[in-house]
Amino acid sequence: MRPQFNPKLKTSGGGISVSGLTGETKADTSGGGLKFTRLHGPLDGATSGGGIRVADCEGTLKVHTSGGGIDVSGGTGRFIGRYLRRLGHCERISRSNQVESSGGGITLENVAGKVEGSTSGGSISAGFQRRCPMK
Repeated sequence: MRPQFNPKLKTSGGGISVSGLTGETKADTSGGGLKFTRLHGPLDGATSGGGIRVADCEGTLKVHTSGGGIDVSGGTGRFIGRYLRRLGHCERISRSNQVESSGGGITLENVAGKVEGSTSGGSISAGFQRRCPMK
């Protein structure tokens, strides 16, 4: 059994990076980007001044940015992204996805799961994984 941590991180002048933890992660910054890798558990991250990068995380991922793009790759669970300028490079994601943009288009690539998307400032493009035949 992995040790569990529940970090609550907040900064007004820089970025936040969290990697390899199990537990509930909360991160909030006004002046930088967010980076999360190999997390196991729910994630709630918000930034006003930077982009967000999420890689190989498991659990409900809720992220919000008003100052940059969001890149998500790998992982499982539910993804909720809000106030995006751009969402891209979503690869091998088996999850329910909910994305909203008020500042630009939304791009989802190679997604295997349900997608709900809305934007007031651009187009929506979604590419889904082709189902492999059962052997």
